[in-house]
Amino acid sequence: MTADRHPALVVRGLAVSYGAERVVTDVSFALQPGEVVALVGESGSGKSTTANAVLGLLPADARVRAGEIRLGGDDVRGWDERRMRAIRGTRLAYVPQDPAASLDPVRRVRQQIAEVLTVHGIGTRADRPARVAAALRAAGIADPDAIGARFPHELSGGLQQRVLIAQALVGEPDVIVADEPTSALDVTVQKEVLDNLARATAERNVAMLLITHDLAVAVERADRVLVLRGGVIVEEGPALRVLREPEDPYTRTLVAATPAAIAVSLREREREREREGGESPAAPVLSAAGLSKRFRMRGASGAVHAVDDVSLALAPRRTLALVGESGSGKTTTARIVSRLERADSGVITLDGQDITGLGGKALRELRRRIQYVHQSPRSALDPRYTVAEAIGEPLRAFGVPDRAGRVRELLDRVALPAALADRSTARLSGGQAQRVSIARALALSPSVLVLDEAVSALDVSVQARILDLLAQLQRDLGLAYLFVSHDLSVVAQIADEVAVMQGGRIVESGTALQVFEHPRHDYTVRLLDAVPGFSPVA
Repeated sequence: MTADRHPALVVRGLAVSYGAERVVTDVSFALQPGEVVALVGESGSGKSTTANAVLGLLPADARVRAGEIRLGGDDVRGWDERRMRAIRGTRLAYVPQDPAASLDPVRRVRQQIAEVLTVHGIGTRADRPARVAAALRAAGIADPDAIGARFPHELSGGLQQRVLIAQALVGEPDVIVADEPTSALDVTVQKEVLDNLARATAERNVAMLLITHDLAVAVERADRVLVLRGGVIVEEGPALRVLREPEDPYTRTLVAATPAAIAVSLREREREREREGGESPAAPVLSAAGLSKRFRMRGASGAVHAVDDVSLALAPRRTLALVGESGSGKTTTARIVSRLERADSGVITLDGQDITGLGGKALRELRRRIQYVHQSPRSALDPRYTVAEAIGEPLRAFGVPDRAGRVRELLDRVALPAALADRSTARLSGGQAQRVSIARALALSPSVLVLDEAVSALDVSVQARILDLLAQLQRDLGLAYLFVSHDLSVVAQIADEVAVMQGGRIVESGTALQVFEHPRHDYTVRLLDAVPGFSPVA
């Protein structure tokens, strides 16, 4: 390990550009041994570019100017790939964001972790299995022999991320760079993974640079926070000070999106309704009773009960949030309600009409009334289409006249400029693409929108703008929303009612304030406890 008389990592005057575009400008910071420093900002802020500059992993066309990148006592600025490869995995390690893209699908877990030891000549062939097992245990894996023998595709997302942490720990580095290591995980799994990472680095006195777009995660996990915007550090300081006394307007925007701030907003919103005497919900536009669905899994002896006796109701101008971890049955329920999936049993009604068994032309007509907004707009939009073509496709399919005028109206409705109509959908930002998906869903004037993790892939400020847009559309058009999410901090911003799903069943439901302030079911309590920075206050 690096001697404590040196900082573990020092970066001074870092600047990175691609051609004429400056991505990072004059970034400076230092990490002491055992310290966790969080680099916070949205996509495009320069976080990952900064991390990759430290790791020596920038692409060949990047131009780097740095006064200093010092690892322990060595200035590694300008080191070639051969020299950097010699320290990556030992003195300097990396935990990437996407385990599916980082782990070799055809090699067992233990082989991939042991490769770090083999490449760097650490230990003997005989003692490497014990080192691999120790690294897996340090990453929070209780049965390292069983997990080590598996292939990555046989593991859950949380276990895959723990394997990447073990891979980073096994070479006993001085510094770990963790780039959004839990952004794709459910809150409970995220908490477990971050707990294991924090414990392992603390025990080994490892410095960590934590890259995240989530200020709540940064404050909960870091000693200091650096807020990056447009390649410039706009604020830095102790984590709690940045949260409680943000100085920069951009930091204040991030603070407003933290669960603690959202919880306060939720209470204020609900209490304002109470002062106004409340608002009696209209009759449900869509309701479901006793929905059940089983899937037969290959190699399994029985069927998996994905949805089990689920009932719900959606009213105009109201949002029902369906929350739970992956595998809880949320998306299957949403697809059944949308008639994209058939239930094995149960009844679905739309404006009092039984739509459970509709087929053919009647089912096609139903598509006008219920529209589905997917999690990934890039997957849902054809990259060969222009924006106008993507929004206009349902209009063409149903023979709606004056499609050009309707497309212009819809672009205006979702606050996108008309000039965007001729742009390829492949050239949109994440926020623009989701707005186009929403405009497309609105094209046939539905009464119900089913939103399946519709903002989970977006940065917090873009997320907030989309949620504001959805709230405005609901007020203007009288829409009913079924909002599917694993992110309770997002749910608190938009939901009127919340239904919590576990194992295919709704285990708790009520108004958003009731569920967040006075959770009754142990599972709901566990979900809320896992949200960084959230603490229910009665």
